[in-house]
Amino acid sequence: MTGASILRAATLGGIGVRHAASLTLAELRLRLRLRLPLQGGAAPDPEAHDRLRGKALRRACEEAGPVFIKLAQIISSRRDLLPPALLAEFERLQDQVPPFDSQLVPGILESEFGKGASELFLDFEMQPVASASIAQVHRATLHDGREVAVKIIRPGVAEAVERDVALMQQMVRVAMRFLGPHSAEGFVGTFCEMLRKQVDLTLEAKNNLRFRDLHAEDRDVMRVPELVPELSSRRVMTMEFIHGMKPTDPRMPAGRQKRMAELGLIVVYKMILKGLIHADMHPGNIIIDDDDRYCFLDLGIVDELSWELRKQFFESWFATFGDGEGAPFARMMLQFSEEHQVGDFDAFAAEVSEMLRANVADRALRELAFGGTMVTMEALQRKHGIVASPPWVSLALMLVTIEGLARHLDPDLSIAKSIEPHLLGFLRQLYLMNPALEKRRAARQVRQQVVEN
Repeated sequence: MTGASILRAATLGGIGVRHAASLTLAELRLRLRLRLPLQGGAAPDPEAHDRLRGKALRRACEEAGPVFIKLAQIISSRRDLLPPALLAEFERLQDQVPPFDSQLVPGILESEFGKGASELFLDFEMQPVASASIAQVHRATLHDGREVAVKIIRPGVAEAVERDVALMQQMVRVAMRFLGPHSAEGFVGTFCEMLRKQVDLTLEAKNNLRFRDLHAEDRDVMRVPELVPELSSRRVMTMEFIHGMKPTDPRMPAGRQKRMAELGLIVVYKMILKGLIHADMHPGNIIIDDDDRYCFLDLGIVDELSWELRKQFFESWFATFGDGEGAPFARMMLQFSEEHQVGDFDAFAAEVSEMLRANVADRALRELAFGGTMVTMEALQRKHGIVASPPWVSLALMLVTIEGLARHLDPDLSIAKSIEPHLLGFLRQLYLMNPALEKRRAARQVRQQVVEN
């Protein structure tokens, strides 16, 4: 490790120690307020304790910088694992991070477009409506009257991301010398690549357009904001302002929550079907619009799934929740890996089958979910030296996020039962997308044109 990396590691350690000490003092004050013994005895109120822990962790992440804020955002997507009070603090990091100085905004706009805010916009609100780890968003009005959201990258964030990403990768390389191949290596690689891409908004703009084209026929259930290309650049992106609410908004009526729970699952499976998936999905990046459509934001990070990987995914789903046959899932795990040490596929498939059957047997029907099943395979991946590829990590995280969100919206929802009626149709559509069939169709069209001419 370089001297700069050692210094940064020491700084992060200091942040951790300081906030841990602050948490200890807060817990002591809580015990005094509740008139509990300072040591031992009854535990403090669990909810208050979780709230204190969440606040300390949130503040530590904010101080540590964008890399650690992004990690907390990913953790906050696991609604099934975190207590509500702690989750509430982590969710603030999705769009309520302290903003950068708004006095810097006019200079950024001037440097990107050669004009000031008053020339570019009819109205521009200097107070951001949302602020996250990499960028913040301002509401504005164009001269033609359109209401837009202006996303602006934080000054200096690219350098901060590169510094901490390099440190994280060095630490992983050291750890792997002792642990050997590990699925965590795939996660860290995906995470670091995600952060590097997010500081360039031209990539997000391209992904936005690709997503829009791929899902043109799905606009009744899902959409992305329309871009304003002439007011978009590497550091600034201007887009349609979406009116609606976050899916976790407690004001959403119960009946609407149930509808949106099932629709969210279907929308995500449509993404998988088309082969372009949102690799940074959390509730802060989703808005339910006034027409009950899922609107996806922050498409800076996406992953592509080949036709073969998509085919294996859907076939594995049928096998997993059908008879618990593990061979399709085992093939998918290896196909989605960057390296592995599996020598005997049949023996490995038998292990996968055993784990799948145990997973299904231990859960009620309403608890079965494919993303959660993918996560339970971590022990087998570690045992067989399977290093998960970025698409596997992104797919698992996306599914776990939407499954957790669906359960939040409708605790009684059976995820597997909700998706099953649609899977056969998805699989039929996928078979028609077979690249070999598309090539034959294209060849027939060419021959037909030749005959007609």
